[in-house]
Amino acid sequence: MEISVGKQFGVYFTSFFFPPFGLIPAVKYLRQEGTAAKTIGMIALALTILSLVIAIYSIMSLAQSMNQLLGTASGLDQSTTLKQLQQLQQLNQLK
Repeated sequence: MEISVGKQFGVYFTSFFFPPFGLIPAVKYLRQEGTAAKTIGMIALALTILSLVIAIYSIMSLAQSMNQLLGTASGLDQSTTLKQLQQLQQLNQLK
């Protein structure tokens, strides 16, 4: 079965830019007979996984940056908080 270049592009585009939805054509092509269809399915699956990894990494980096930004904006950073905790522990030990 011949698969057009335009259809392949659509599958790859969907797989990379809309990762969860890329699993649908990936599974569809992996279940078909023929090496061309299976190859398209494997590439679609790889693009979907790659896109998900990039998205998760980006979201984690953004969350970390926002956490640092909000911590700094409120006047608290990790070193200040650690110093405050140590001071509280020392006060509790003196009692």
